[in-house]
Amino acid sequence: MDQSLQNTATRPHTPDTRWTFGITAWLAALLALGLLGLLFHDGIRELVHLWGAKEEYSHAYLLPALSLFLFWQKKNELLSDAWTGSWAAVSRRAPRTSPSMWFTAPPTGRSPTPR
Repeated sequence: MDQSLQNTATRPHTPDTRWTFGITAWLAALLALGLLGLLFHDGIRELVHLWGAKEEYSHAYLLPALSLFLFWQKKNELLSDAWTGSWAAVSRRAPRTSPSMWFTAPPTGRSPTPR
């Protein structure tokens, strides 16, 4: 297995080693990004069209760049924190999401029709 994909719990977390990726990880990320682009192509195209067509959404072109800038500004804080998962969020969210909610009628009151 590529060293960049190994469990990082066995290695010490330092700002120099935490965000280092091997070529395999970069290729996997590029492949995943490409697949997401193919999967959501119609939605992305519609969003870009909406951003150009309506004046109130014209600022939306700047949001990805602004988000990257804000992450870059806080990169030292993000690198210094240990990233761990938590099941607490799942336990708080699970009671609100029941299988009965999956089969309810849409907000319009019409029953869903099979396609």
